[in-house]
Amino acid sequence: MAFIPKIQNPFKFKKLAFGLLGLAAISAVLFLTLEQNIQSESEGATFLARDDFDILPFSLGSLVSLQCFYPRGYFLRHLNGMFLAQEMRDDEDYRLSASLILDYGLTGENTVSIRSFNMPDYYLRIGTQNLIKLQQIDHSDPNFRADATFKVKRGLIDPNLISFESINRPDVYIRQDDDQIRAQKRQNNYQFKDDATWVISDSLVEVDYIGISYFKEQANITILPDLIVQDTLIDNSQGSQPMIQFNNEIINTNSSTEYFEQLQGFGLQIGETYKVSARTPIVDMNGQIFYTSKQIRNWTYGNVNTKYSEFAYETSLIISEFSTMNATYIVKQARIRIPFEATVHLKDATLTQFFTGVWVGIVSYDYGVNRIIKSFSPDGLEIQQ
Repeated sequence: MAFIPKIQNPFKFKKLAFGLLGLAAISAVLFLTLEQNIQSESEGATFLARDDFDILPFSLGSLVSLQCFYPRGYFLRHLNGMFLAQEMRDDEDYRLSASLILDYGLTGENTVSIRSFNMPDYYLRIGTQNLIKLQQIDHSDPNFRADATFKVKRGLIDPNLISFESINRPDVYIRQDDDQIRAQKRQNNYQFKDDATWVISDSLVEVDYIGISYFKEQANITILPDLIVQDTLIDNSQGSQPMIQFNNEIINTNSSTEYFEQLQGFGLQIGETYKVSARTPIVDMNGQIFYTSKQIRNWTYGNVNTKYSEFAYETSLIISEFSTMNATYIVKQARIRIPFEATVHLKDATLTQFFTGVWVGIVSYDYGVNRIIKSFSPDGLEIQQ
């Protein structure tokens, strides 16, 4: 019996601004800044507006597999330059050739092109005799872009699924014909509608872990304004004797947050949790950057990555007679930007993939209390210093 993977929600892929992949608000100002960046980039991201769908609910660049509507367990895959519909086999060659990238349409115009995962410069294209072939992109061929670009439509047999219509051949759809894949004029019968409807499923290729290597010599560190975590006024303006106040405050606040930007290369899926092998950039009390040892941790693409710490403020404050003290509890912050290269290791596969990006971290590296003292005369008038 063939192995048939569990099919999750075929439209699980969500809208994503690729320039910014996560945020955590270490301060209200930072939160608003990052939030505005996400909103503005999301509005500019390319998603498929269609006649019968306002927005198609998956992000371009997603790594997926396309399963036949019927029979289930048959997937679209490439073999020897042709696309076929073949029953699922649990081997590396099959999984790699049945993993595809739904990419931006080569002609633009709210369309998609289907790119091979393990042969990234090769696209699904309508070829001779209307057979669907896998061909390397040819910029000298005036017909290549149009032949490799499609409109995404509601599934002909099930509106919750999808069908692919040729951009330059109206009403011509990608369909399976036995095990072959063809582009054919739409026919108003159940057989054709079944054959031209596809299920987007999770890619048959799974990521094992991602190794991140930083370009340390390109690290950039910027000292940020202090983060104010508490502001306390101690009033001894009417007192004729000094006041001593002991503080033993423990404040739990953001100690670090990270996000990633400028990612190029292998497409990650938003909401998916990956194992990441990476060092953690740290800033010492003098504002100098260093790195922890490499550790494996879970990272959910698109989610907040924030760490919290307890800061213990143990102070003895002396407030002179006829004076006030404004005690501001602060955490010192720095922003680090480090370019990196990531190696994607796949489960049960020798092939590796790569992407690059910039790690951006906002870290807390020291803390303390700032004091502002005001003096007053016995009759309550402030004495200018």
